[in-house]
Amino acid sequence: MHPPGPPELRFQQPTTDTVCVELVGSWTMEAELPATTGVVQQLGTAPQVRRLTFETQGLQAWDRVLLTFLLKLDAFCAQKNIAIDRAGLPPGAQGLLRLATAVPERTGARREAMREPLLARIGKVAMAARQEAMELLSFLGQATLAFGALLRGRARYQRADLLLLIQECGVQVLPIVITH
Repeated sequence: MHPPGPPELRFQQPTTDTVCVELVGSWTMEAELPATTGVVQQLGTAPQVRRLTFETQGLQAWDRVLLTFLLKLDAFCAQKNIAIDRAGLPPGAQGLLRLATAVPERTGARREAMREPLLARIGKVAMAARQEAMELLSFLGQATLAFGALLRGRARYQRADLLLLIQECGVQVLPIVITH
């Protein structure tokens, strides 16, 4: 089996008032999709076009990206008074498009992006700073306890590993420190 090819748009004009858009390849999120501008340009070059159809025999895979593309195309065609014939689309895509366009979007239904209040933003910054300070204090405490155990002779380590670590942090780092 061949790996899915890149998504492509091809155009045919079987009649003077109809443009057929051929969808080829894999129309998934992993692929870089063609923009709707290709179809818009094709429809703009032929002002007598009143109908848009689809051919999907070369369509290898699709997901919600294809639906988003088709919904954008649907909105453009509605503005230009061009009828869309969805019969050439896969049955699953036809059903999902019917659901998506069954009820028009209510005005004001989309949630507007609200800017978070100043006090809430200050609170979040303060909480993050507090968390970072607690982590720093915890680290310093653990390092102090470990160093105290080392000084009392109760730390558990291998001297060979300590000497290797001192060498790596000392002599071998000099060329890096000197060049900067």
